Amino acid sequence: MPLNRPRAAYLATSVPQPASSANTKAPSPTSSCTKETVLPGLSWLKGQAPVVALADEEYPPWLWTILESRTFTEEEMEPGSIGFKAKMRKERKAKIRLANFMKTQMKRNPRKVRWTKAFRKAAGKEMTIDSTIEFEKLRNVPVRYDRDLVQTTIKAMKRVAEIKQRRERAFWKHRMAVAREKRKTSRSRAKERLYQREAARDAAIAASYEQPDDVELAQASDELDMVKPLQNSTSERVIIKERAIVKDKKKLQRSSALVAGSGRSMGMEMD
Repeated sequence: MPLNRPRAAYLATSVPQPASSANTKAPSPTSSCTKETVLPGLSWLKGQAPVVALADEEYPPWLWTILESRTFTEEEMEPGSIGFKAKMRKERKAKIRLANFMKTQMKRNPRKVRWTKAFRKAAGKEMTIDSTIEFEKLRNVPVRYDRDLVQTTIKAMKRVAEIKQRRERAFWKHRMAVAREKRKTSRSRAKERLYQREAARDAAIAASYEQPDDVELAQASDELDMVKPLQNSTSERVIIKERAIVKDKKKLQRSSALVAGSGRSMGMEMD
């Protein structure tokens, strides 16, 4: 690049100009089924030709966003608008689903259903004896309205809720600590049992392979001096060789897993 090139030329060619937003089009997502892919199970007429997937460009653009959740604006969320109606419809469906679930659970004993308060309290998973629980009891005593009393009661309710939350947290930590210790002891016992089984198995394998000839042969080899020549070389060599042959024969002879029966064998007699 020449050094005497004008500055305007550098500015014109160095930074590319962004394309206008009107001309750019968001790329459509790629379909999982390529073109000419046979889609089984979509034919509804007898003898109809199999349905084949088309190219991504041949599908309408709304098809790619049909599964996306619709977001409503603030104007559409006003009472009576389409967004508000959709929200209320969703809440009604959730309430109906919860009511149907509770109808199926009402036939069961609540002390035997794990997610109920009665089961959790009976199993010791929640606090049952605490001073903060006394404030939540229903009192059938009419009280005359007093503004100061209402404000004091509201403040006391907030304070009691904070204290109860801290105590529940401490109760949960204590319960988890006990459970952690139980888990540790159970794991250590399981490891001990596993080690005992492995030791018993290794001892049984070692006992099955242990032979008296191996010990005698080892003692004989220890008594021999491999550096000095043998005094009675012929007799000792013959003894060692015979022991080695007997050892090899015992290794080759394996005990059969079949057990001889005491009864007669099965047979067929012809008249």
